[in-house]
Amino acid sequence: LPTSARSGFTVQAKNILRTSKLAMNLAKKMLLLASVTAVQPGNDAAATTSTHAAEDVWGMEEKILETFQAKSTENHARFMLMSWVSDLADMAGHTDFGTRLTALAKKHDFPYLDLQPILLAREAKEGQKPILACDGHWNDTGHRWTAEALFAFLQAHPELLRRP
Repeated sequence: LPTSARSGFTVQAKNILRTSKLAMNLAKKMLLLASVTAVQPGNDAAATTSTHAAEDVWGMEEKILETFQAKSTENHARFMLMSWVSDLADMAGHTDFGTRLTALAKKHDFPYLDLQPILLAREAKEGQKPILACDGHWNDTGHRWTAEALFAFLQAHPELLRRP
């Protein structure tokens, strides 16, 4: 920090923001919003900006996952990632989450469970919704299906239950 900005309050606020999950999530949402609003037909510069913003988000995601994996290893535990985008329509067409996260998992050698195809298949088969209609959060069904999918994954990968 510059000398003029080294007040105790400023330093404390910046330290909190650097480690705040809320701040990280807001930053990612803002980058996604910027990438969506910047893309307009016929605007190649905006499309390039959008691509760079999306790559910035994935760069941040990779750093976060690397940090979690390092912390897990440091604490003699195994790191595993599981994801589910409950409403792809709300994600402005960014449908490659599973593919991108699979690539990151392979690159950094950690197990990954993509819940998206599992939960979509159960929804189609059983005719139930795994999310609350009002806000997209998981309902009881979504939590149960997720627990069942995680249980099956851990049964198939018992090494994840042992400490290194």
